Amino acid sequence: MSHREHLPPGTRSAREGTASFERFETRAIRHNGGTTVEVEIVLAGVTGRVTLLDSAAPRAAAALWAALPINDRAVQVKWSGDAWRTEGDYDLGVTEIENEGHVLAAGDVIHFPRSKKIGVAYGRAEWRHPDLSLVMHISVIGKVTANLDELVKASQRVWMEGAQPLRLARMR
Repeated sequence: MSHREHLPPGTRSAREGTASFERFETRAIRHNGGTTVEVEIVLAGVTGRVTLLDSAAPRAAAALWAALPINDRAVQVKWSGDAWRTEGDYDLGVTEIENEGHVLAAGDVIHFPRSKKIGVAYGRAEWRHPDLSLVMHISVIGKVTANLDELVKASQRVWMEGAQPLRLARMR
């Protein structure tokens, strides 16, 4: 069975003025009998690659894959440290937490089902609520595996300059 055949249906919120991108074919690389599913990330004109953690977070990773492409803006998360999230909401249809993360490192890609956000840490981060006594439950669903240093610099622009254009798409 191919990766696409067992994907749950994914949805993403409709947003006025959002450009659509063509759908790309799967780029799956075999290693040790498994596959690596890769996503292209473009933040503020800087391109990198995310490897989805489809063994650790199979439902969320598959649902994100099905929802691609995503064209949005990255906005700084106010309480969480060095991290940003999508401005728009993306209901991936997955409410369970898989591969739960608390303290994140640069390059961790997360899904926050409660608020329907996708996010990326670009340094030390903890997904926090304004009431710092509350723990926010997130799924770590991917890891930036190419061009992390330049994506960290682009992510710092989100903090210093405000929202930046973001695109997540299947690798070409």
